[in-house]
Amino acid sequence: MKLLDRHIATHVLGFSLVVAFALMALQSFITLAAEADDIDDTFGFVDLALVVLLQTPGILLVLLPIIALIGTLLGLGALAQQGEIVAMRASGVSVLRIGGATLAGGAVLAAFTLLTTDVIAPAGERAAERIRSEARYGTDPGALVRPVWLRSGDEIYHVRRVEDPENVEAVTVYSIGDDGELVAISDVGRASHRDGVWQAEDVRQTRFAGEAVERERIDALEWPSGPSPDVLELVVLESDTLSIRGLLRLIGYLRDNGLDTQQYELSLWQKLVSPLTVLVMMLLAVPYVLGSLRDSGTGQRLLVGVLIGVVFWVANELVASSALIYRWPPMPASVAPSAVVLLFALWRLRGTRG
Repeated sequence: MKLLDRHIATHVLGFSLVVAFALMALQSFITLAAEADDIDDTFGFVDLALVVLLQTPGILLVLLPIIALIGTLLGLGALAQQGEIVAMRASGVSVLRIGGATLAGGAVLAAFTLLTTDVIAPAGERAAERIRSEARYGTDPGALVRPVWLRSGDEIYHVRRVEDPENVEAVTVYSIGDDGELVAISDVGRASHRDGVWQAEDVRQTRFAGEAVERERIDALEWPSGPSPDVLELVVLESDTLSIRGLLRLIGYLRDNGLDTQQYELSLWQKLVSPLTVLVMMLLAVPYVLGSLRDSGTGQRLLVGVLIGVVFWVANELVASSALIYRWPPMPASVAPSAVVLLFALWRLRGTRG
């Protein structure tokens, strides 16, 4: 039976690998063609090709549930066409046993999904962003992102330019008193993080004391209460480029300062649920191959897999967007689509057994 399980799992993984290469080749070609207009004297074709290659793991994560579904449909379908599924059933192998062997192969895909989610894709996205930014502007991408708002204790920071996590420019600091009133505004020309403390230069400070307003210009001063470079780097990066550990650190910082964590919690749960989604989609394919698609051709199985995968992807994106708009709890919103598919797959498996 172990040999049989390995045979089923190998078939499923092999076809999933073929589907992955085909879809990623197609997606890379489309991306290259769509972004060809960005090529100029500073950002050439080699740069664009390298950026697309580095972004491939992130795109693969989006397609992995569809890849797993189609790969399982084709892998088990090939066994069905060769009469092996019929032979297995005739020898007493249950539908649940076939499903378990399929999930054994799915465990490999799930582990790869988690590794890609937490390590490979974030690193690739950051590297691609760095190449694009340095080729076009000659600077690290952190210097070109949207302005960043941070809070640390009773101070709110508006950082307009980030050269790197330890060097910032054009910062406005709003100091809030115990009663919630504005106490002071400091405009910092430049600040660098050295020896655990921010060293601010070219500071113009305005203090409010009752009806009086005091203005002062300071060439240099220490800025001990500023945000740490680690937090600054996490905030600058998009949630898609953060690892699970990075998201946990960022969520902790936002919670400590009473800031909104909805977007980052949703991204965290989506990353955690992604391996489960791959397993669920593979399980869903089993009753289709053993039931309505047992005698169907490869083309029909491929069409069914694409349709189901696209419907799931759209539903997943709609639920995620609705969770942000209507403030739904991130964990249930992330788990719900996969849970619904799992229940449907189990119901179909029960019908197939009958």
